[in-house]
Amino acid sequence: MNDRTDYLTWMLFFVAGGLAGAGGALLFAPQSGRDTRGRMGRSLRRAGRSARDLGERAIRRGDQIRGKAARKLEEAATVLAGNGGEPSPPSGSAAHPR
Repeated sequence: MNDRTDYLTWMLFFVAGGLAGAGGALLFAPQSGRDTRGRMGRSLRRAGRSARDLGERAIRRGDQIRGKAARKLEEAATVLAGNGGEPSPPSGSAAHPR
């Protein structure tokens, strides 16, 4: 087997063990099923909010990185064009002399 297959097998057993442990905990929990379901629902809602927050932060950070990269690219294009530090017109548009 290769390393990827070994890793995936290990992860499968890890997840299966976690699910078995969670199932056992639910079976032997000293609470009623209604209470347990309520707690699980609240936990899942919290996890969902956390995942959404993380996704939104990742998108904002990606936008910041994209903006910074675009500015750096424009600076590099200006230097390579050798036009005295003035930004070049956007590609696809013709410069109109005044």
